[in-house]
Amino acid sequence: MKLKAANKNSILLFLLAILLAFGAYVIQQYMLFDPGPGRIHSNIKKQISKDKNAFESFVNSASEIIENGEELWDGLPEFSNPVFIYKDNAVVYWNNNQTRLPARIANYSDGNHFIRISGGAFVLQKTGIDELSDYRFYHLIPIKYIYPLQNRHLQNHFNEKLKIPDYYHLAEFENEVYDVKVEIDENVGFTLVKIQGDSFNVSDNYSAFFYSISIIIFFIALYLSFQYFSNSLFAFGGFTFLILFSRWLMIQFNYPEIFSQWNFFSPALFASSVLNNSLGDLTINVLVVFFICLFFYKRVNVIQPEGSFGNFVRIGISFILLFGLTFWIADIFRSQVIDSRISLEIDNFFSLNVYSIVSILIGNLLLVSLLLIMMKSFLLLRDTIQNKKTVLYTLLTLPFIILIIGLYLLPLNVSIFTFIWILISGFTLWQFVREKKKNDYLTHALIFAGLTALFSSFFYFYYTNEKDDNNVEFLARRLAIDRDPVTEFLFDDIERRISVDPFVKNYFLNPHIPLTELYERLQSFYFTGYFNRYEFRLFTLNARGEVKSGGGDMERFSEEALGITGKAQLTSNDYLFYIPRPDGTFAYISNMPILLQDKVIGSLFIELTPKVYRKNYLYPELLLEERKKPLEEFDRYAHAVYVNKKLITRQGRYPYNFFIEGDISLLPGESTFHKSNGQLHFVYMADESKLVVVSRELPDMLQPVTFFSYLFCFNLFLIFLYYSFSRVLIVLLAKKSFKEFLKKELSFRSKIQIAMLAVIVFSFLIIGVVTFLHFSREYNDSFRERLLEKEEAVQVSIDYRLNKPDREFINLRGIRSNPLMVLSSEIYALADIHAIDINIFNTNGVSLLTSQPGIFEKGLLNNLMHPKAFETLKHQNRSQFLQNEYIGLLEFLSVYVPIRDRNGEVLGYLNLPYFEKEKNLNREISGFFVALVNVYVLLLIAGGLVAFFIGNSLTASLATIVEKLQKVKLGSTNEPIEWKSKDEIGVLVHEYNKMILELEKSALLLAKSEREYAWREMAKQIAHEIKNPLTPMKLRIQHLQRAMKEQNPNVETMAPKVLASLIEQIDTLSHIATEFSTFAKMPKADMEPVNIVQVAEASTSIFEENNGDIEIHFESDYPEIIVNADKKQLNRVFNNLIKNAVQSIPSEKEGKIVIKVEKTPDNEHCIVSVKDNGIGIPDEQKENVFVPNFTTKSSGMGLGLAMSKQIIQNVNGSIWFESNVDAGTTFYVKLTILKSSENL
Repeated sequence: MKLKAANKNSILLFLLAILLAFGAYVIQQYMLFDPGPGRIHSNIKKQISKDKNAFESFVNSASEIIENGEELWDGLPEFSNPVFIYKDNAVVYWNNNQTRLPARIANYSDGNHFIRISGGAFVLQKTGIDELSDYRFYHLIPIKYIYPLQNRHLQNHFNEKLKIPDYYHLAEFENEVYDVKVEIDENVGFTLVKIQGDSFNVSDNYSAFFYSISIIIFFIALYLSFQYFSNSLFAFGGFTFLILFSRWLMIQFNYPEIFSQWNFFSPALFASSVLNNSLGDLTINVLVVFFICLFFYKRVNVIQPEGSFGNFVRIGISFILLFGLTFWIADIFRSQVIDSRISLEIDNFFSLNVYSIVSILIGNLLLVSLLLIMMKSFLLLRDTIQNKKTVLYTLLTLPFIILIIGLYLLPLNVSIFTFIWILISGFTLWQFVREKKKNDYLTHALIFAGLTALFSSFFYFYYTNEKDDNNVEFLARRLAIDRDPVTEFLFDDIERRISVDPFVKNYFLNPHIPLTELYERLQSFYFTGYFNRYEFRLFTLNARGEVKSGGGDMERFSEEALGITGKAQLTSNDYLFYIPRPDGTFAYISNMPILLQDKVIGSLFIELTPKVYRKNYLYPELLLEERKKPLEEFDRYAHAVYVNKKLITRQGRYPYNFFIEGDISLLPGESTFHKSNGQLHFVYMADESKLVVVSRELPDMLQPVTFFSYLFCFNLFLIFLYYSFSRVLIVLLAKKSFKEFLKKELSFRSKIQIAMLAVIVFSFLIIGVVTFLHFSREYNDSFRERLLEKEEAVQVSIDYRLNKPDREFINLRGIRSNPLMVLSSEIYALADIHAIDINIFNTNGVSLLTSQPGIFEKGLLNNLMHPKAFETLKHQNRSQFLQNEYIGLLEFLSVYVPIRDRNGEVLGYLNLPYFEKEKNLNREISGFFVALVNVYVLLLIAGGLVAFFIGNSLTASLATIVEKLQKVKLGSTNEPIEWKSKDEIGVLVHEYNKMILELEKSALLLAKSEREYAWREMAKQIAHEIKNPLTPMKLRIQHLQRAMKEQNPNVETMAPKVLASLIEQIDTLSHIATEFSTFAKMPKADMEPVNIVQVAEASTSIFEENNGDIEIHFESDYPEIIVNADKKQLNRVFNNLIKNAVQSIPSEKEGKIVIKVEKTPDNEHCIVSVKDNGIGIPDEQKENVFVPNFTTKSSGMGLGLAMSKQIIQNVNGSIWFESNVDAGTTFYVKLTILKSSENL
């Protein structure tokens, strides 16, 4: 029984959900997946020992090369860890340019040391060889990489080879509290301390995963427990209450608590309301809503009679769900974009992440729920209301009600689109409901994919643009304040470096150093790069706070600059102040003390004023903390600031006017939007004099098409995964071959359509992959060419500056310097002119100049060239070297070339790294795929239509042939098919027409033969049946005749007995004649609506009363199932089947008969089964069961089952049986359920 099976399955799932939840709790509390201190200690010691042995072999190889007078760079083997070889305290070999040795490395003794440097924590091995006393070898074994800042490219992590879990903290060797202590040498080593509760470790991941699965299984179990409970509103109400109550308990008791530590449940990622205060909570809530909608769709059906109040209650509930879902979905889509940090720029798939995918899945699940409720509403209307016009008027009214409510709750554009979408969806779904299409999987899939993609694409497009408008307004108001967080962040590092600069200290100690030299040094070495957007001014104070002699002209500074205590605002740095000016501009002022042995020897007074027309300078993302990065979505906006109608600053590509002509109609604090030159401008009047303009490109009208294309493809991919997984699962459970399953599952038309679409999809995938690879290769080649062009241009500029005839390489001290040092004041200008960073190394590979000192000063790179580049250029005398390099997780392209003087001598090496390659490549590929996907989605849709029409055209003729074949009857005139074409189908039609002509001839002969055979068989059977009573009659009469002839005295007593026997046999002959007459003249069925449950139960009750020794049981989950049949004849069928079941059970066996009435899964048919535990039917007799006059009993003529079959077939039903010897037999009767309005 399905109810019992459903309860059994739900109980098993409930137990599984509880088991998973318990397992998650155990994992969370007791199983940290920690290898344990002993294992960790062993792993570390083994790896360090292995690295030490490898280093010893390396040193031996290097010593041999040195002793043989060979070149180190040519003969040394590769080594994974950083190694350095020094000769006379100067580095002569290195294999790594990302790890810097500590300062004063020569002072370290030979042996092992645990050191912390800017790149992390390492075990330092220093060793020498007696025969090579001027050489020292250094080996760094990484323990943990620790970066001075954290972002998506730079993440602290342990050396993977050591297998140390991330939830351990690296501590000093002297630390008294530790979990693991690693001793390298005596008093040299480090400790590890386990962090409790500060990180989401591996066990937490497993625990959260099992909790998530247990919640989903619990919802499924709850769904199954009510699925076959009843087809009434009570089941729906109970299920809805329990699932909502379960969700309330989860929220009330914060179950499971581990979710709060999971980023998926973090309000910082997404939060829109108390219930939906994280993406995880939203996902669970959407699952709850989906299960409620699915239950309503599957289990809430029309009850009889059709026009009852209960049916209208069902329709009302469906309408309430429809309206509520529509507006809740609109709000969820808005929140996903506006109230979250989740990227939903569908056309830029490189910006998408796992949270984006989850958000899209949430939207799809909600839309599927809405479509299910919409279809259920249509089904309820169709089966409840008889009047077709009333149904159509009701359907047309729904979108207008939604429009009216939407105009009050939603923006106008959103309301109108929702109205149109509801109309399109309703019309499409109504066609399926009206035409009762159920097996056209391909069309269903395409329509559902298209409808959900259409809705999602509009809402994501609309709210993405609304978010852009909000960002533009936010940026304008932020620009009105003028504070620059990047400047303030970078100044912290500059202040630290200046305070320890020996030249700066020497300036205050030596009165002969002019201010111009200090000014040039500060501007060249510190206030460059990002600071090129500022005018830099400087004067100096002595230790007494007075202007130092020759320290600058104070009159050049504004009153605000000198009056720091006025409107000055202190920044995060104690020596940097922000000064807003009355004219709407601003400045940064710094009064920086210079100390010598904790004593102030002077101060630097610095003013930074924004330049007019400052350009967009992209500071390397690598050097900014994640929390201090400028918002990436602001990068695509241009902006300008006007003071008194004059342009003060601008950024971006939009060509703003230098002056604003005419009057400004805005009052202070007011703002407005206007469009011009393909841009949307937000104009904000900050105060009486300051005007801020932020501009963004107007949205491309093809953008929603692009959104639709991506989402449509994504939806098809999801449908493909679902369909494939479900079908494979069915095949595995049914233990059938996939080929056999496809033959039964798909029609010929569907196979044609799927084959054509598969060709298009696979072509798209192949072409897409090939194109992507080709495009990436072409882009990389093009990028390399552009970089080489920049290298040539930079080298020309350097050559020009180096080779001037009057150039003297003498510094201010009169000492001859490296010729390349003349570029120290110009390298930043060169970097700005060519829009690329520049590094210059001397002939020994040591850094000399750089336009991006932060990368070196923060220890992301050491001060050495990349070893492979140095080896290639210096030791292999190549003229150029190009390769991909890494800093952390950031990959970039880097080119190296030698710098030569006019005589061809190498002065040093030029390096041009380009950090923006990945972002540019992603942008190019995204733009390319936008066009590619749009084209291919159009091809996919066109291909779908072509497949639909071709499939229909190819199968239409076959359908006609099938229809004609279904109507072919022996003994009647069959209509031929007309087909003008002479193609393969024409040949088939010709053969069909030829066949029906021959069939008619054969039918006449067969009918004649069958009639003769039937009469012969009937005559034989009648003769046999008549002969059976005639024989005893003859014997009785002969016995009586002999007794009379012999004048037997008992004749008078024998005569009545003989006469009684003769009368009995005559009655038998009469019964035989009646039975054959009844079978030959089956009365015409009196068709009427019949409650088959009532008929079957009535027949059961008759036998229950008269067969006390046999247990007869009736089962049905449904109080009423209406079929179109003859009630009397159905009674006869069930009586015969139950009677046969009773007679099949031996007297010595405890009999049990079960009569069950149930519906098929599609609710189109009902099946009545009569199951007994009798003797069963042998295999050799099964084919004759429904043959007239066949019986397995000692009495009867075998006409009962034959007549039962005829009765069932007369009402277009079917009857069959299953039987096992000594186990019993089950007879099945299948009839079509009568619908209330079949032709609507």
